[in-house]
Amino acid sequence: TVMKKRVFSWIKKLSFCNNTQQLENAIGLGGTAGKLYATVDIDKARVGRTRMVSPSNAPAWNESFHVYCAHDASHIIFTVKADNTVGATLIGRAYLPTGAAVLAGQRVDQWL
Repeated sequence: TVMKKRVFSWIKKLSFCNNTQQLENAIGLGGTAGKLYATVDIDKARVGRTRMVSPSNAPAWNESFHVYCAHDASHIIFTVKADNTVGATLIGRAYLPTGAAVLAGQRVDQWL
């Protein structure tokens, strides 16, 4: 019964929200969403994830990853997400083709 009261209380609080933005903010989906993090994928395999940083116009993680891959991959995928109370919101995604520099193990310094 305690759980029922909590759920009912939560629903009751949400019903007083005046607009969609207030509702989104109440459940962690609005513009005031949680901290940002980035993931690194090789094709469909997740190979890295950064720590969470506070939202800003120019988030910087200054982290490095050493990833060893024993199979052919067409892209390295960088995804930035905002962590929410329920799930995560996709902020952006960039694809780095696995060209000669990547395959040779050279440092790649470019905007994506």
